[in-house]
Amino acid sequence: MKKTLAVLLVALLVLAGCGSKSKAEGEFTVLNGAPLTGFFIDGYDNSSYDQDIVNLLNRSAVIYVDGQTGQINFNPTVLDGDPQIEELDGNKKYTFKIKSGLKYSDGQAITAKDYVFSVLFGAHPVHLAEATFESTGRDLVGYSSYSKGETDVFEGVELIDDNTFSLTIDKENLPYYYERISVAVGPSPMHVWFPEAEFNEAGNGFTNDVAAVETAEAKVQSLLANPGISSGPYVLESYENKIAVLKVNEHYAGDPEGTKPQIATVIVKDVEDDLLLEAIKKGEGDFAPNFIDGADIDEGLALGLTNVNYPRAAYGKIMFKTTAFPTDSKEVRQALGYVVDRNKFVEAITGGYGKLVDGPYGLAMAQFQNNKEEIESKIHQYTYNPNIANEILDTTDFVYESDGTTPFDVEKAGEGYYRHDSEGRMLEIKHYATVEAKVVSDLVGSTFPPGAAEAGIKYTMISGDWDTMMTLIKGTDYNGYNFASSFPSVVYDPYTSFHSDFAAPGSSNNPSIADDALDAAIEAIRRVEPGDVEAFEAAFVNYVVTWNDLLPELPLYSNQVYDFATDRVSGLDRLNPYTSWADSIEYISVTK
Repeated sequence: MKKTLAVLLVALLVLAGCGSKSKAEGEFTVLNGAPLTGFFIDGYDNSSYDQDIVNLLNRSAVIYVDGQTGQINFNPTVLDGDPQIEELDGNKKYTFKIKSGLKYSDGQAITAKDYVFSVLFGAHPVHLAEATFESTGRDLVGYSSYSKGETDVFEGVELIDDNTFSLTIDKENLPYYYERISVAVGPSPMHVWFPEAEFNEAGNGFTNDVAAVETAEAKVQSLLANPGISSGPYVLESYENKIAVLKVNEHYAGDPEGTKPQIATVIVKDVEDDLLLEAIKKGEGDFAPNFIDGADIDEGLALGLTNVNYPRAAYGKIMFKTTAFPTDSKEVRQALGYVVDRNKFVEAITGGYGKLVDGPYGLAMAQFQNNKEEIESKIHQYTYNPNIANEILDTTDFVYESDGTTPFDVEKAGEGYYRHDSEGRMLEIKHYATVEAKVVSDLVGSTFPPGAAEAGIKYTMISGDWDTMMTLIKGTDYNGYNFASSFPSVVYDPYTSFHSDFAAPGSSNNPSIADDALDAAIEAIRRVEPGDVEAFEAAFVNYVVTWNDLLPELPLYSNQVYDFATDRVSGLDRLNPYTSWADSIEYISVTK
């Protein structure tokens, strides 16, 4: 199964080449600045830290994205040759034959049935009702009717024999710039999740009733924090007190170059942000990833820790809930872009290791770097200017005092005197800031309220923890949230993040924005022929310009990322914007 596109792609950096059992030894402890949440099966509300665990447990997809080259390749370990590809009335059918001898960590054989089960279960309406980030099979023929429960048959899926299955992409979803991703399916352990599952004769639907699927879904949810089985380099041995302990999977066949893990045990846990570097220095952990704060980076360098650094394929941001009053107004969102000096965030957070960004991209992205000047010439820069904010708001209904009739006097704008609409509703922004992102949260609290007041906006900030935010973000109680968006693969497809198809509460479009122009811009990116870089980049520019005008999020910065380790750790040279430590675990070693 697969989650949102961005998440899936990291998990697809897969194995290759069967061989002898691993001779791994030793222990590798990874320290994060935030806790795991215990969602270790894709499709649910996995955090980026959870995703590291997911990536260690899953490596058997038929497609993998090479984090070193950016190429989307067929998996030579899983597949017995490249798939057969056929054009059928505009649709495109991929027939895959997997190798015999592939196994899960419990020794059970991985067969074509596990791949077909992954699609049938992943796209089933019972599962989708719970796994709201699931996107398995969405580009295939018959997905819409199957996923809505209108039919028990998934037309674009076929189980042919124990080693062979096919997936057919709907012509409505072609061309697609990242076409192979549409069929990038991995196996799910049917013998654990749904041992009672029975397929119809064509192998494209369950004969079980809905109650049986509901029982299987309950089983999967019970395994979220302890999947108990793996097709990747490690298997989760325990998860207690937010600490994950993983042991090498002796049945793992290796990465695309035949490399197997050198480390027997991987431990992942969290340490308070301000103690991370000292913990590494003291040897309480071996590796701490994703440092973006300039002061922390300087401290890590001063301590003489081993490091690897690279431009970030991510951006820090303020996300606006576009279904919540008053950020349901584009003009209000735009006005907010002019009431704060975003350079203060760049300076305070990155400390010289980052830059301001104005759209949904990171500094590592070639499509941005290749078109930087054109993008900057077409977008709103959103520099600090309360006068512009007031001009924008004067075109809205927020032009009154609290009685809803007396005209708002811009000259009086300030704390205690705020804009209201004709219904007497105050122009107030409620921002939920996370304590885990203290530097950013503190800046929000010190910069937004005074700047917003100059435009007649009351900006109220409330602090809380990350887990609470992930629940609140599904609703409309708050207007703004500060966090970051990451792009763990070179595959850049904003469909699940900003398209109206995913705007329902709790889905992957967190701002819940639904806009026809934005949808069209996203479709234009997707409908480029594979390999047509020029057309793709032109569509990307148009998308960024459209997004920047609608402003579902206020971008703040992108930066250089530093990963720090003790001098006992080697093999970190493969890490880059699209290859995390978990993706490259086979190449990491720790001396005693």
